[in-house]
Amino acid sequence: MSTLLRLLAEKPVQWIFDWDGTLVDLADHPRAIRVPASLIRDLGTIQEHSSYPLVILSGRSLADLEEFIPLSDITLIGNHGAQWRVGGAKTVIPPDPQAQASLKALTEPLNGLRDRFRKSSWEDKQFTISFHMRQVDRRQWKELGEQLARLVEDHTHLQLRPADACWEIRPKYGATKGDAVQMLFRDHPNSVRPVVFGDDWTDEDAFEAANQDGITVIIGSRRPTRARYHVATPADLREILSQVARFLLSGQGRL
Repeated sequence: MSTLLRLLAEKPVQWIFDWDGTLVDLADHPRAIRVPASLIRDLGTIQEHSSYPLVILSGRSLADLEEFIPLSDITLIGNHGAQWRVGGAKTVIPPDPQAQASLKALTEPLNGLRDRFRKSSWEDKQFTISFHMRQVDRRQWKELGEQLARLVEDHTHLQLRPADACWEIRPKYGATKGDAVQMLFRDHPNSVRPVVFGDDWTDEDAFEAANQDGITVIIGSRRPTRARYHVATPADLREILSQVARFLLSGQGRL
């Protein structure tokens, strides 16, 4: 904690958090996550005492993030950087039309795959698709991944990327979390330090974009990673944020 406070004190920072598996514990289904009231309170406190807006940068859709995070002042970035809410204004980075057409074409094949693999599910997030396998028998994960890869390889404008007990189907050329970090710091590249927390493979783009001057932290045991620091669990991160919030409320500093 003392090391973190020392780094935070060196220059103004912008907090950037992934959501699932980072701030909140993963659940069997995306709708089943538990969001502690204390987390929302601490994020609000940190936002109030920060010079730059706190950012949630997630693979979830913007609508999902708004439902779970009732903090109007923070910046929400959904769909890996494709959807933005900044200061109440919403913008979308236009998707590749051919990739969008390919995503729609996968509806029936993905339904068939879901039916073949018991307890799997897939989520249409408008600009990306998440295929969830947390409840699928782990002995079937390899076969499921191979079948998804065969479906996606027929669509040259799409890519398949691993996440935590999930596969992400995304445009091959389009927004990434790394792009989002670069856009956040485009207007003040040297005066603000990014502090980036994430847990899965999609967060590696954000770590790489922030590593020149940033503090990058992976949550959990996944390795290898570009992150420079690590925290064991989302609960541990929530405790760190609680300590930061108490420090700020004590009047000893501002971020």
